[in-house]
Amino acid sequence: MPINNYEMILQQTAHDLDRMKRELFTNLINLAMSGELQNINSVFDEGDLFQFELDHFKDIKDINIKTLINLLEQMEETIVKLEHARNRM
Repeated sequence: MPINNYEMILQQTAHDLDRMKRELFTNLINLAMSGELQNINSVFDEGDLFQFELDHFKDIKDINIKTLINLLEQMEETIVKLEHARNRM
């Protein structure tokens, strides 16, 4: 069954939201590493790679980080709902 315009836009919306979620997560990392996790940031050298997960930031006290965590979780829930809706079409 061919994808109609509505389904294409729904799929694109989920994709765009996922991209924004990844960008926001990068901002959360940068904010935490320049604030409450500043001491950890000094352990990394330029070019080092580390795969952060949202759980790494759950114990941070910074209200701005907590706000971003809540937003990221809501974004993930929304992406899942959009994808489920598309799969039911």
